[in-house]
Amino acid sequence: MRNPIDDIFFRKDVATGRPYHVAILARPSRAKSPVTALRILAEASRFHPGIRMIWIGPLGRWEPIMRSLISLLRLRGLKLAGNLAPAQVCDILDVTRVLLSASNREGQPLSVLEALSRQCSAMLSDIPAHRPFAQDAGVQLFTASDVARAGRSLTQLIESHLRQPRPQLACHRMDAHGSKLLVLYEILVRQRRSRLSLG
Repeated sequence: MRNPIDDIFFRKDVATGRPYHVAILARPSRAKSPVTALRILAEASRFHPGIRMIWIGPLGRWEPIMRSLISLLRLRGLKLAGNLAPAQVCDILDVTRVLLSASNREGQPLSVLEALSRQCSAMLSDIPAHRPFAQDAGVQLFTASDVARAGRSLTQLIESHLRQPRPQLACHRMDAHGSKLLVLYEILVRQRRSRLSLG
């Protein structure tokens, strides 16, 4: 069963507000490659001065490291938003052009599904979990070993961004996921009753 997305990410209303060029939705950890993500943002800032960025997610023990790196890399346009409710994340994605994910491993990346469902473009590390998204318009993969190239590509994606409706993502909705689970449980219950009646 695919991971479900909160139904708020499929709402019809679209938030307005001051726009962001790039959003990152991640709790910093080795798997999320926060240092790589910050270096890519720094490169993009060189090509696109005034870039507005937001990092959403609790920083935990990474906070002093993140703040030091942000200062060192002179990422003045990066806001650390902390942990937000799904509706708040949805509001931010509505005014964001590109999601950046530098993860070096993922199961099924919910943050990517959430951003794509709100019609963002996406710049994703080239890992198995991200490759299926590369078939989508407005999605690019990058190699983490070439940060300078990734920064240039991110800048180009920001500039070429067009909001892309993606109705195929509806299969990830929480209510759709719940319905699928109910069907599976009903099948299992019938199979069990059948076995018991035969035994």
